[in-house]
Amino acid sequence: QQTAIVEEKHVATAAQAKKLQEIDARERRGQIEPGLTARVTQTYQGYGFVVLNKGNAAGVFPNNVMFVKRGKSTIARLNVRDVEVSQSVADVIPGSLAPGESVQPGDLAVAAARPPDPAVPATPPAPAIPPAGAAPAMGSDPFGGAAPPLAPAPATPEPTPAPVEGAAPGAPAEKPATADPFAPAPQ
Repeated sequence: QQTAIVEEKHVATAAQAKKLQEIDARERRGQIEPGLTARVTQTYQGYGFVVLNKGNAAGVFPNNVMFVKRGKSTIARLNVRDVEVSQSVADVIPGSLAPGESVQPGDLAVAAARPPDPAVPATPPAPAIPPAGAAPAMGSDPFGGAAPPLAPAPATPEPTPAPVEGAAPGAPAEKPATADPFAPAPQ
């Protein structure tokens, strides 16, 4: 009986792992699950975006196109911008709004069918890893991101030495000592 229970758990875990791998592959390709639907919960007409009631827990990913439907007619297209666990923010694509229409709370948002782009790799390229023990390049990002260019150090003016006490005004100042202050004293 215990063997049967363990095998049953193994089959369930393998199925869940396969489902998660498929979701990860779709996310890397930037594809929403074909049957995904969401509802518009809030609209911000003046700013050109809406809030949807589904997020990445339901399979919504950034940079996906969705259609806004009311009844059987499509009234606008959305581009998903920000995704949280249970909601997402999508911009109304300029020029896609049907004349005389506006997106309203309660409208249905459906995933647009988008075939995978063969020019876009399914996985991002791996960052170049320096050999073990090599020091990172100056200004490089230790976490693998693009580093901003280094700005040249600002030029600092040469300090003017203080006049020697008791010297005549306008007399050249004494050159400062160049001895190492941390060197051991001579014996």
